[in-house]
This record gives sequence, C-alpha cells and structure tokens, in this order.
Amino acid sequence: MVALPKFLYLFQHVPLLINKAFFTKLDQMFGAFIWDGGPARIKRLTLQLAKSEGGFALPNFRTFYWACNIVKLPYWLSYHSALDSPVWVQMEVSSLRYSPASVICSQLPTPTSHSTDNPVVLHTIKIWLQFRKHYGLHRASLHVPILNNSSFPPSLTDSAYRVWSTKGLVTLDNLYEGPTVSPNRAQFLKGEPVSLSCEDGWTVTRNTSRRLRSSCRDGWGDPTGSSCSIEFMLVWDSGVYWCESREGASGSSINITVNDPVILHSPVHPVMEGQDVTLGCKTSAPSNTSAAFYKDGILIRNTLRNVSRSDEGFYRCSIGAGMSPPSWISIAAPPMNGAPPTNGAPPTNGAPPTSITSLQIIVRVVCHLVVSCPYFLSTLLMVSIYRHRAKGPKQPVSRATGGIGGWE
Repeated sequence: MVALPKFLYLFQHVPLLINKAFFTKLDQMFGAFIWDGGPARIKRLTLQLAKSEGGFALPNFRTFYWACNIVKLPYWLSYHSALDSPVWVQMEVSSLRYSPASVICSQLPTPTSHSTDNPVVLHTIKIWLQFRKHYGLHRASLHVPILNNSSFPPSLTDSAYRVWSTKGLVTLDNLYEGPTVSPNRAQFLKGEPVSLSCEDGWTVTRNTSRRLRSSCRDGWGDPTGSSCSIEFMLVWDSGVYWCESREGASGSSINITVNDPVILHSPVHPVMEGQDVTLGCKTSAPSNTSAAFYKDGILIRNTLRNVSRSDEGFYRCSIGAGMSPPSWISIAAPPMNGAPPTNGAPPTNGAPPTSITSLQIIVRVVCHLVVSCPYFLSTLLMVSIYRHRAKGPKQPVSRATGGIGGWE
C-alpha cells in the first residue's frame, strides 16, 4: 500500500499523541476506498490478518503507530552512559526527572506531567501508556526500579534505598527469587532431567507454546513441596519459568530451552558485572570436532573475562554439523561506588549541558517537521482527490477487489 510508508514516516518522526477517533476515521476512509463506497462484506479485523491466516494483510494503522514510537523505549532502558549511547538517547534520557524504567514500568494510572519538559519524550511516554491501557497492562512490572521511583516517594529521598542498590536490590524482581535450576544452565538436551526449586510456599509456574500460566501441579512435572522435577525434558518444555506465591505474586523469570542434538552451557541467571563466565557446548551425537562459540553471530572464545554490560547478548555454539539455539546472557548491575545524584537523573558523563540539549531538541523537532511536510501534504492531497473525485459507473465488487469483501 503506497500510503503506508508515508504514515509510518510521520509516526516515527513526529511523536504526537493521537486518539482512537483519528484511526477510526482513517479506517473508515480506507474502507470506503477499498469497497468503492459500497457495503462491507468481511470484518476489518479479518482483512488485517496475515494472508497465511486467511486475511488480506490490511494495515492496522494504530498498531503501526504504537510500534513506531515504543521502539525507542529499549534504548532508554539500556542507557548506561553518554559514552556508549547515541546522542538522541542521551538527550531524551537526560530530560527525564526519574529513571526511565520507573516511568515505563509503574502501575497505571501514571502521572506524566512532572516526568519531563521535553515534548518529544512526553508524547512518547503518553503513547506507551495508551498502548498499555489498550491491552490491559495496568499492573506494575517487576522490572520497575526501587530507587528513584516516581510512584514510590521514599525512594527519592531516603538514602537507605541507595544502599540497597549497592547490594544488588535494584528492581522489584530482585526482592523475589527466581527458580533455582539444577543443573544450572539455560539449555537442555532432549531426554535430560531438570529440577527447579522455589522458596517455601511458592510454586514453579511456566509459559510454553502449548499452554500459558500452568503450575507444576498441572501434570507436566513432579511437584515436591516448592520444588518441581522433570525427569525427561521434551522440546515443548521450552519456555519461561518463574516462582509464584499463593497470592499471585511472581518472582523473576528464566528462559529454558530444550534442543537436540546441540546445546549451549550458559548461566541461566544474570551474571554480576566483573565476574568471569565460561561457556560450554554439548552434543548428543558423536563428534570429534572442537566447539565454536558465537556472540550475536561473531566468533568468540568460550571464556568471558571481567564481564560488563557490553557482554550482554545472544550466545550460541556449534559442534560437528549442529548449532545450538541462542541464549541471552544478562549482566547484573555492579555495586555502586557512590550515591546516585539526589535528583535521580541518570549518569550523564559527557552529556551536553541543559541549554545545549534544549536547543538540540528544538532543532530536531523543527527538522522533522520540515522533512515530513511533503509527505503530510501529499497524503492530504491524495485524500482530498479521492473525496472529491467524480463518481463514475461503479464496478462490481468482485472485479474491483478480486472477490474480497467485508468491513467491520
């Protein structure tokens, strides 16, 4: 569809909060165009399905709009210093008064007016909250930080929470242990046994491709108190595992993958920054060749010395003719040598001064508006021509659309 790239350009470069009524009107206009003003025969949601699912891959402009804007959020969350981040990330993160994870992961409703003075960042946050509200994601995430949390005022002033952060208690999920895995690794060969354990009173729970949110008592494992054993791992046992209390609280989650014939031996829990990690490779098939290890597709050694945040990524190994699935290795934050800034702003070593940042923000917004004007005007012209075009003899719907009918 010719119009889609033009809308995507506007969505990506001019982050403005757009309400549902705009997209409803947009869908009506495209529906009228597709059916040449006639009645619909198939629901819009059906037409928006992929062709492999019986749909027509009609764009859902609202989900495209959300995707174009919330794609920035992982950059905010992964920001550590001005030395290893793009300039635009430095500008946007430095404009936040609280930690990015606090603004993104807090429970709804979340006040946004005091989070930032940067209009680009403010609208991006509002778009993210609009997305969460639409999909019913009202609860706070366990990844929300304890320190410098706008929804938890004591964390802004009480120095005790700074001490917590130096001891590794950085986010809420650090207060709840994830399941202990034995053997302690993220991948298993088909047929291998595994044991998972939680704290007393908690239950091992998982999500797999076959079933969501099922506990060990549902039959896929052998429960013993707060532990769960699987004697013979199968491919469909791959999934996300966590500990859950009787009240419904959830601990941090881990990913377990079952594969055959090659698996990677890597830590299932995050590794503390500064530690060493030794990777291994195991195969169920006879092989006389040595293993090769890769990070994000690049050949590496099997020992990682003095790991840092730059070592986070997807790792895999190959041996013989087989390749293991990728596993993500996370690096936990190191103990802090000094207290964070009292205003809770993230580190900005080398970041531009506030006055320069504000000027860059203004220049960026103006540049986007200037560049996007031709696309916006051409889109308006296209819509105007369609709405005022002369009405000719209508073709049968089957010829105009290839027999596809319907609109919600």
